[in-house]
Amino acid sequence: KDAEFGLLCRFLLYTGLRLSEGTRRFTVDGLRLSEGFAYIPKTKNGKPRPIHLPPHLVAALAGHPRGVERPGATVFRFH
Repeated sequence: KDAEFGLLCRFLLYTGLRLSEGTRRFTVDGLRLSEGFAYIPKTKNGKPRPIHLPPHLVAALAGHPRGVERPGATVFRFH
């Protein structure tokens, strides 16, 4: 029913991120759609984590319902 929630679920399933990493720590600044790459600066163990984004997930994120052009903001509104 909610397109953004569906996108969050797909993102978590395809990347293997923890819920807190995908909702609170994943910001627009760490998203590189043109490179098919995302970056989480701090994970549960305190280390940064690079993330490969499959092409279909890149396309889905490019069509994000709220857009991904808000520097410093989290990609997903859920927490």
